[in-house]
Amino acid sequence: MLPDDIYRSKLTTAVESLRYWIPSISDVAKADEDQSDAHWRIAVAPHVHGACPFEVVLKSGQRYAVVLDGVAFDDLPAGDLAGVTALADAIAAGRVVRSSWTTAKTGTPIATRLTVDLGKGRRWTETQGAVPDPSDDDYVRTDRHYLPYRR
Repeated sequence: MLPDDIYRSKLTTAVESLRYWIPSISDVAKADEDQSDAHWRIAVAPHVHGACPFEVVLKSGQRYAVVLDGVAFDDLPAGDLAGVTALADAIAAGRVVRSSWTTAKTGTPIATRLTVDLGKGRRWTETQGAVPDPSDDDYVRTDRHYLPYRR
């Protein structure tokens, strides 16, 4: 963990960076933000059907949360927050893949993984549930690729 004063400085920089980013997508998405002493939150809803809506909550306790198309990942370690605008850019560019695993017999959900290609070989990936072994025929994997906000 970073010292509190350094983290607060990086948090302020990340928030200002995202506030600067919001007008760049204002013609293709609706962005709402709110702030309290404990967090800063942005929720982005694209106008294009098939693009990925998202929400990012930057918390004062050096944690953050992300919701991508309704799939929530909470209490993630914030690190230095330098990549939060790159994450927003990549989502708006449509570089998001949602992989879902279900049972072959009943269609019961097993796991969901969201991967955002940040460019230059970097990826943001989070998973809910336990991903089955690829050689196991009892499960079906379905990938959904999202559209860019601007087409």
